[in-house]
Amino acid sequence: MPTILIIDDEPAICDVLAEIIGRQRWQPVISNRLSEAHAIAAKMNVDVVLLDVRLPDGNGLHAISGFVHSPGKPEVIIITGQGCPDAASLALQYGAWDYIEKPLTVKQIILSVRRALEYRQAMMTAGKGRILKRSGIIGSSPAINECLAQLGIAADGDHNVLIYGATGTGKELFARAIHLNSTRRDKNLVAVDCATLTPGLIGSHLFGHVKGAFTDATRDQEGLISLADGGTLFLDEIGEIPLAMQKTFLRVLETRRFRPLGATKEIKSDFRLLAATNRNLEEMAAQGLFRNDLLYRLKSQELAIPPLRNRKEDIAELVNYYMAAFCQQAGIQPKICQPEFMQCLYNYSWPGNVRELINVLDMVVSTTKNDQILFHKHLPVNIRITMIDQPLKTKNIDLQQEGNPSLPAAGSGLVTLKAFRETAMQRMEKEYMVRLLEETQGDLTEMIRISGMGKSRIYELLEKHGLSPRKNRSLASTPNNPES
Repeated sequence: MPTILIIDDEPAICDVLAEIIGRQRWQPVISNRLSEAHAIAAKMNVDVVLLDVRLPDGNGLHAISGFVHSPGKPEVIIITGQGCPDAASLALQYGAWDYIEKPLTVKQIILSVRRALEYRQAMMTAGKGRILKRSGIIGSSPAINECLAQLGIAADGDHNVLIYGATGTGKELFARAIHLNSTRRDKNLVAVDCATLTPGLIGSHLFGHVKGAFTDATRDQEGLISLADGGTLFLDEIGEIPLAMQKTFLRVLETRRFRPLGATKEIKSDFRLLAATNRNLEEMAAQGLFRNDLLYRLKSQELAIPPLRNRKEDIAELVNYYMAAFCQQAGIQPKICQPEFMQCLYNYSWPGNVRELINVLDMVVSTTKNDQILFHKHLPVNIRITMIDQPLKTKNIDLQQEGNPSLPAAGSGLVTLKAFRETAMQRMEKEYMVRLLEETQGDLTEMIRISGMGKSRIYELLEKHGLSPRKNRSLASTPNNPES
């Protein structure tokens, strides 16, 4: 029976919600305070949290991340009588499943909880009924959830996996998570950065050597492939392996046998291979820089990690997590981020991805130990400038103008082609969202089905263009008809 944790300081609301939940044969658990609710989530396997925003001992929005990362990894649905577009957007960015304003409707509550439970069941089924160990992977965006689903599939098998992703996206984190969720978790995970191995020493590092194999070989040395026996071998930046070594390693993949340098006998190693790259191996293969036969062996399953600019819904959650960790390490009080501070982070393109964000947050905490409130002034100049640069990109173009985009009138000055193109795309984007609202009458389920977008992305675009879905009818005073 699914467990639904209800957190609200109004007893009447708790009683109504508990009655609705009970009629669906779900188990309601009630708490009136955040501190008590956190204790419950730490002990029980909670599936869904119905969380009010204004509570006696804190703000529900700020508590979302704590519940999402509690042992049961529940889905969080915000319920509030103080609704506003900014709060809805912030809730989704923090990892909430849904955001519902009071007065509530029975149908609205049941549908949201049921969808959250269906999603949770699908994720658990993909992982054979278990919650994945994330190993430091932070985020709840559709892009990351898709990666986690693929991670679960990879963890359940023993096949080779090729992880694609730009520098700083967290490829090694995903490799470690695959290992920790696999049947090989009790054995070694041996990580090798191929970019740091020189052509002359790569064979010695991977295969090992015997004493006297070369001038500096004063003793036997076990290779990394041997150390991975029974466990997992992770080759990071595998595109950097020289062509000559690729042929040798291909045979090792096929036979799981190799010969240390200078040895006369082969050694067997039962390892699982995970590989990662920030390069396009298909293009390299077409140019003769990477072996096609090795590439086919590597990509039994491919896992693409999105850049941070494509998962900006996760920025708030990442900031909360790492800011809290850095403050704890420094022995200082948690910091409060002003909206302008967060807006700069959202505007920035993050070429260095999550790694760059982590380094920026580390720097901010280190340089503002005596400041509890963080302003955009505390960020590096290259990030702060986005607050100025963003409006300039659309200068001389009226975003509210109806019809097709047109060039500024003669004599008024031209903007850059890039700025004009971006503005035109924004106008088309708004027109699409208006049509989508009209065709679906604001029904979120239909909007998701027709557009192919995730819920958080739809909310983001609605807020961006000042649009709102229809308001649902009010909750009846008594829950006599749960399907009404």
